[in-house]
Amino acid sequence: MIVLHVSYTDNRFFVWGERSFGAGELISSPAPSVSGIPRMPWDAGSLAVHDILKTAGIRHSRRIPAESSAVAYVDLPAYNGYPLPSSPLLGELPEISGEPSVERFSVEALHITHEELTALLQLIKESREKLPVPGLLWGNDLKYVLKGLEYASLMVMRGTYLPGMESSEGRYFSVWRPLHLAKYQDGYSAYVNSLPPVTGSFSLTSERMQPDDTQDTADSILEAFLEEIVRRAQAVPGRRGKQVDKTNPHDIWLRSLTWPRSALHRWNDEMGPLCTQVQEWTDSVKVVTNQPWRLFLRLEEPLSDNAEGTWTLSWHLQSAMDQTLTVPAEKVW
Repeated sequence: MIVLHVSYTDNRFFVWGERSFGAGELISSPAPSVSGIPRMPWDAGSLAVHDILKTAGIRHSRRIPAESSAVAYVDLPAYNGYPLPSSPLLGELPEISGEPSVERFSVEALHITHEELTALLQLIKESREKLPVPGLLWGNDLKYVLKGLEYASLMVMRGTYLPGMESSEGRYFSVWRPLHLAKYQDGYSAYVNSLPPVTGSFSLTSERMQPDDTQDTADSILEAFLEEIVRRAQAVPGRRGKQVDKTNPHDIWLRSLTWPRSALHRWNDEMGPLCTQVQEWTDSVKVVTNQPWRLFLRLEEPLSDNAEGTWTLSWHLQSAMDQTLTVPAEKVW
């Protein structure tokens, strides 16, 4: 039996797993690796994960590409040096006593492409609680990533996303980013707050650093899916747009929003001023759309006891999440 997990770090998704184990495997303490961090005793290993993905019809290659495998590290609750298994179906730990401590363990992980991950998430959604492959279970982090894909798809359907531009290590990238409207704040908060702790601790470096903010990790997953969806929707085979003016940074930026994500190396010098302008524009849009309220004018007809027949025009505040909630502006200011 294998419990499959998916995590996100360094702009890539990785899959790893836990296998079932017996009490006889827990006689000695986990052996430390080269980094000094012990390997999870029931880590399924990259080969077993690769094979289970092939059995599920997600992967088709016979061998694991060399650049696909990596040693990763996760922080897990542990008793006496042994991590708690994510499912009791995997096995039981002997003589659990006292309070658990959070310890770091290494696992073998595989880089999984967006195409493979989308196929895996589609398999989960269609199978629901049934096992599509005998002995294969889903980890809570994998279910969370599925939630991220569904939320990104919903944002694309709503049209709540913006083009943008970012710089990293002296290079410039065109990006698509979510636009979080105040009226959808409850759904977004629920998505962020349900992030499993193991997802936030996943890293390719052995040093235990300050964990990323929950919102940063959740946003990274959401942004990765949203950008992939938007770019793929525009990459229609055979469609050719007008020729790009290679001397115009604005034209280059707009066209690059339809390309696969990559650094704009050829126009690096020209993109600096444009990047600043684009970021200022996106920031101004977010300031307006993130407000939990909006201002509006109300025109009220004369009351029955108003002999002069005077109409009343007044300012009101309205909640962006509950439009039935309005307050006269004069009571606020």
